[in-house]
Amino acid sequence: MKIEDLLSANIEYELARRHLINYQKIMWSSKEPYIDGRHISEIAFRLEKAIEDYQKGISSFLVFSVPFRHGKSELISRTFPSWAIGKLKEVEILVASYSQTMANRLSTEARDKINYNKFSDIFEGFKLKSDTRNKLDWKIEYKNSVSSTHWAGVGGAITGSGYQIGIVDDYLKGRADAESRLMRDRIWEWFTNVFLTRRAPVSITIVLGTRWHKDDLIGRIIENKKDKHFPQFEIKNYKAISDDGIYLFPERFSEEWYQSQKTALGSYGFASLMQGEPTLRGGALLKIDKINIVDDIPNIKYVWSWDLASTLEGDYTVGVKMGIDGDAIYIADAVIGKWEAPKRNMIIKEKSKGYDVYIETVGGYLDAGKIIQDEMKGISIVKLVKPKGNKEDRASLLEIKIDGGLVNFKRGDWNDHVLNEMADFPTGAHDDSVDAISQGLNELVGKKKKQVGVW
Repeated sequence: MKIEDLLSANIEYELARRHLINYQKIMWSSKEPYIDGRHISEIAFRLEKAIEDYQKGISSFLVFSVPFRHGKSELISRTFPSWAIGKLKEVEILVASYSQTMANRLSTEARDKINYNKFSDIFEGFKLKSDTRNKLDWKIEYKNSVSSTHWAGVGGAITGSGYQIGIVDDYLKGRADAESRLMRDRIWEWFTNVFLTRRAPVSITIVLGTRWHKDDLIGRIIENKKDKHFPQFEIKNYKAISDDGIYLFPERFSEEWYQSQKTALGSYGFASLMQGEPTLRGGALLKIDKINIVDDIPNIKYVWSWDLASTLEGDYTVGVKMGIDGDAIYIADAVIGKWEAPKRNMIIKEKSKGYDVYIETVGGYLDAGKIIQDEMKGISIVKLVKPKGNKEDRASLLEIKIDGGLVNFKRGDWNDHVLNEMADFPTGAHDDSVDAISQGLNELVGKKKKQVGVW
């Protein structure tokens, strides 16, 4: 090698040791040419500062919200771990992604950076331990020091693993998970009760992702920052198109690409996936983020309220077990399905036995209600309810209760279906759950007013 080439290489390696962005350029192994973007450089610079702070005994809590295909995982999950190991010599790293399969993939690609011969040119004296086939845990030695990594799926077990550097990368697999309140609850519980408990006294915690939902992990971190005792994450959101109309990554994606994504995703998808500013779906008449999901409900009188359907296609038959306690409303259970009339009636009788029952009798369902009423005589009091006004009018009391934070769902598998219907109300394809709850609430409140002589 010529002297000038040797000097150039030494300078290049020294810059890579000092700066993460230079390291990424050298370690780039894709067949596609390396393309830098301002957001990538900014994130790399912020991670450098986090390492410097760590060496001074200062912890960092960082959130990066970045559109899909904009290089966030390549920099943070695939490249940063090996650079941090080279800088710190001895460190525990924990990386989690939405599935164990994805975590394994990130692990393999991050480990390959160390196997790449330029790593040993940049950071001399390191060697991978012999158990490099293990995709979940691998270690790298430096003299008498050992750095370790663990790779896990979000929600999975990480018992025995701690971290000085902890990364949660793309915590949601897709839209179905994002729209599931139960899934969002599970991710939050895992993040707070499992992942964060594994951090060292001085640590770097990083959450990166493409936003899918207003109430996703990043959304809850933002909300919980209001509590001064919760880790005060630094939030950085990179919009695909800035408020000034500037595209985030024009070095890679054309204006036509951004505009086509905007058209294909629609306003709801584009706001979340590309702008990092998700909104609630649908008509937003019922603000589902104000509904409480609880594990315990009071011992009060409950009734069953039913909205009927009678075929295997189209609308759902929905029954909700509900009660009121002061101003609060509690939904203890729900039954949702598509059944023909005989099976539907059997299910209603089985679930409602011993409770007061409200059944909507509109159109052809008057006869169905009378049949159920006759068959349950002496077992339950069955009231046939003829709806008044349009659906929005009937849901107005429910809207007020939700806005006041007075609606409580007992945690259950039915939560997702009902919440998604509510989020879409009144423009969604189905409103059977809203109708059943509105009917029950209006009847319960009306009955209560009569009892106290107000009405």
